[in-house]
Amino acid sequence: MKKVKHPRLGEVVFERISNYVPVENQDKVEHCLVNSSKFPWYYAHTTVVEVPEALKKFDDIPYLSHMMIEEGNLRSEYFHRLSEEIKIPELIKEYKLSGEIIRSQANLFLKRDKKVNPCPHIDFKGVRHLVVLYYVNDCDGDTIFYNLSDTDDHCLDKMSIWRREAPKKGDILVFDGRIFHSPSCPVKSTSRSTINYDFLIK
Repeated sequence: MKKVKHPRLGEVVFERISNYVPVENQDKVEHCLVNSSKFPWYYAHTTVVEVPEALKKFDDIPYLSHMMIEEGNLRSEYFHRLSEEIKIPELIKEYKLSGEIIRSQANLFLKRDKKVNPCPHIDFKGVRHLVVLYYVNDCDGDTIFYNLSDTDDHCLDKMSIWRREAPKKGDILVFDGRIFHSPSCPVKSTSRSTINYDFLIK
């Protein structure tokens, strides 16, 4: 997989994959998560449960979530269907991922009247993992990546933006899970939806 140089970690996996998912499949996933009233969304009042004092300068917001795999256990009947549509089994084989998914969830952020950047976070601290992020719809609301990593608790006050990735329907972003990152809310689009997979690195 492609690598880039992170300010604290050095060379890390960071690759954006376009046109991996057939357009027909993209449309099915978007309809299921964004355009249908049948998908079961659940309210979460913050993106980060425990915010360190040094990161309280960041905003946090409620959003809608649907947990599909939690602590390695299947939680949703939608997991296999959605994963097949976005070709996760093929991605695992082609990019030699472990196939062991620690967590997978769908997320939905609704339009805000101003820009809000939720608190930076790491999905699993102290656990080596790759994050696979699928963009369900075209929208504004970048994924933001920061200069610090999961071993930088001693200098969180030095958190700054390293790079941004704009959502594009059908794109897949694969990155090293040690990097602090956060979503951001749309201010032009009605919603921003993603599906997130955390793959254990063995």
